[in-house]
Amino acid sequence: MSMLKLRSGLLGLLAMLALGAFSAAPAFAVGGPFCHHREVGGEDEGKITEAHPEEVAGHGGVQRLEGTVGGMGLTIESEQAQVKGIIYNNADQCQAKVAITYSEPKIAALPTCEVKINSNNVVKLYGHQAWKWNGTTKQLEEKKQELQHRDWIFLPVELQQGAKELPTGTPFATITITSKAGQKCPSTVILTQAKVNGSATVAGYALQRGKENQNLGEWDEAEELRSTGGEGEQHFWNGSQFIGVKTGLTFGAPAAKYIGAFEINTIGKQEKTPPQEIAYFEE
Repeated sequence: MSMLKLRSGLLGLLAMLALGAFSAAPAFAVGGPFCHHREVGGEDEGKITEAHPEEVAGHGGVQRLEGTVGGMGLTIESEQAQVKGIIYNNADQCQAKVAITYSEPKIAALPTCEVKINSNNVVKLYGHQAWKWNGTTKQLEEKKQELQHRDWIFLPVELQQGAKELPTGTPFATITITSKAGQKCPSTVILTQAKVNGSATVAGYALQRGKENQNLGEWDEAEELRSTGGEGEQHFWNGSQFIGVKTGLTFGAPAAKYIGAFEINTIGKQEKTPPQEIAYFEE
């Protein structure tokens, strides 16, 4: 009988030790940032699902792509641009699918040249929320991200779960530069299907507030997306770990910059339901 009691006591002690070890273990990171939605001024309805995304639309002023072609610095401009798409969460973070329509792209310094972006001046992009990265392994191992800053990474294809790096091989766009009818564009800048490659960092802010933290938990029907070049350092959750990456664009010579800003607004589903507010959270 005493042996049975001793055995039971040991089993209970082991169970308590195992439970204590489990409870003390740090929680695994869960990715993010994630986007939530709610009625304006209402209660948080939770994460936006892929089955029921929020529709968004917006516009931007002057958009510029700066690169080097034929040894000459080249800036392609569009006086304005329109954007439309959807925003929702996958298992790892908030993401967006958008199409940007550029209005009459041109080379301001070369009015005799005609510029075409893709076949119709429309570029389709995939946006993924990520966290700013300071370049250290330590930050990638942090269990909580709430004190970090969020950014958008825009890509020409979706970021797949399990990815160990940003995707390559698919261009953002192809750009063709030709002479306008009856005029002559310099031969050094004539291009046929020149590719814009890479990835772009774009900061997202609650509209017009411009806070450095691009605040988590701050509700708004609008967001300002701002690109000051496209390059940056971010880390994203791939389903099991954070992956640190550097973003940047190429066009012509290796380095290129994209500069521009957009105001993006929720518009309701098929414009038949009231627009909702969106906020970003770690979970």
